[in-house]
Parts: sequence; C-alpha cells; structure tokens
Amino acid sequence: MSSFGIDISAWQKGLSLSQAKAEGVTYAIIKFGGADAGKYKDSQAENFYAQAQAIGLPVGAYYFSKCTNEAGAIEEAKHFLSIIKGKSFPCKVWYDIEGNMTNLSKETLNKIALAFCKYLGDNGYECGVYTNVSTFNKIDYNGSYSTKYPKWVAYWSKNKPSAVREGVDMWQYGGTQNFIRSNKIAGMVVDQDYCYFDFSGSPAPQPAPVSDGTVAKPTLKKGSYGPEVAKLQKNLNEFGYNLTVDSDFGAN
Repeated sequence: MSSFGIDISAWQKGLSLSQAKAEGVTYAIIKFGGADAGKYKDSQAENFYAQAQAIGLPVGAYYFSKCTNEAGAIEEAKHFLSIIKGKSFPCKVWYDIEGNMTNLSKETLNKIALAFCKYLGDNGYECGVYTNVSTFNKIDYNGSYSTKYPKWVAYWSKNKPSAVREGVDMWQYGGTQNFIRSNKIAGMVVDQDYCYFDFSGSPAPQPAPVSDGTVAKPTLKKGSYGPEVAKLQKNLNEFGYNLTVDSDFGAN
C-alpha cells in the first residue's frame, strides 16, 4: 500500500502545504540543507516545517550531498544533525546522492552511504539514501546497505521499480516529467513520491518549558516517533532489554 507525497525545497518557495494537503498530499519530504554550495541550511526549511506542523502533515527531511569519501560523509552527517536536531520526522531522514558523486566507485559509495546513515541512526534518526536505480546498484553491491537501511528510489515511470520494497522504501516517480498525474501541486511543479512504509504514528512531542523554567519531559506512547523514543530505547537496552533503536515506539 502506498501514500502520495511530495519533496520540496527553496525551489518551491511560496508553496502552500495547506493547499497541497487539500489536493491529496499526505506527507512532505523537506530539504533541510546540503553541501553542494558549501554547507548550508535550505532557506525554506523552517517555513515548510512550521506549515506542516500547523496542519498535521507528516514530514521527512533530506540533505544534498557532495563528498568523495567516508570522512566527508560523516562531516555532512554532523552538519545535517545540527540543523534538524530536536525535530521529529515520521517520514525518516534522507541522504541525497546524485550528480558527480554517482561516478565514485561502488566501494566508496557504499562506505559513504553506510557512514552517513549510521551517524544519523546513532543520534536517533532513521536514515536512508535517495538516488537512482543504477546508483543504488553500486551502493548496495555487497548487500550491506539494503539489509540495514531504507531506499528512496528516483525512477520516473508509470511502474514502480523492483528495487522499491513494500513496508520499507519510497519511490520518486515524477517531477517536471510525470507519467502518472499532473506535475503541479498547489500551482507549482513539484517532485512527487509514493511511500510504502507506515508513518501514521504521531511524532514524539517536543519538550516544552514549564512554569519554573525547566524543560518538561515528553510523554511517550505507542505510535510516538523521534529522537526521544530512540533515547528511551537505548536506556531500556542498558537495563537488559533487546530493543531495536529505530526511533519508533512499536509493540515492544
């Protein structure tokens, strides 16, 4: 089963997410930053995140990469974390690998993808990679990527590629060129996606100041998602539990 969504950045400045939701959009993946023009934060990231929070639209975040080795990927992961820390992303966070990076060797791309995703995972965010089918074949050449992390596959077509797994991955099926529906959402050309995992659980609430100036602890329950859940899972594991640290408060 799939959910219809969009991915957006400063290129969609002025986009109304309320209108997008009225047109059937059920989630948005927001560009929060990148390293392709020096390390930066996308100028519309906070605006889109605030719009989504106000209307209850689930979101994810992505980061546009430009590194050539594992050490560079970790530096980009640190920058990404610095601009998303404290926010909840039920639709996961994503590392955008495209452009000249796709010419790197399969061994290098594999190390880059694993390093970035692990760093975000260690800090409470479930992370995956966005790229095209042929580049995923390089990133996952020995199976060590897809056994651990989700994929967001760019493949502009009417038909879902076999690389997209039910319950785990996303598929970007169109943008300027769109074989399934109009390429415009809320009057703007927008990249469009189908998500095949469940993000219906509500995000973990953010801590809020209380009357004495301290910070209240969030209440976590089944369906909560985010870095506070990951902290709870890690703490429980220290007491002998065997929980997967995936930021998702599930049945266990």
